[in-house]
Amino acid sequence: MEGALGFLLLLGAHRPEHLPESRKILDFVLSRYQVPYLVGVTHLDAERAWDLEDIALYLRVPEERVFPLDARDAGRARALLLRLLEIASQGG
Repeated sequence: MEGALGFLLLLGAHRPEHLPESRKILDFVLSRYQVPYLVGVTHLDAERAWDLEDIALYLRVPEERVFPLDARDAGRARALLLRLLEIASQGG
């Protein structure tokens, strides 16, 4: 992470059993590095999927840091990365 411009955590909304590990990863990185971050959430349309607000609450991050993402859509993935770069250029 040293020298990283930002951190993008990807997780599936349909796998709530993975949320504890996702939170551990996010907490680990952010406790050691002052780096801009975003959370990209896939599979929001799947059965058992958590919504963005609940994911933000569980991860203890502001809702504006959590974004829907269809990983098959290159344009949406690019937009998410551009948003991360925008946050990085603003200092955080």
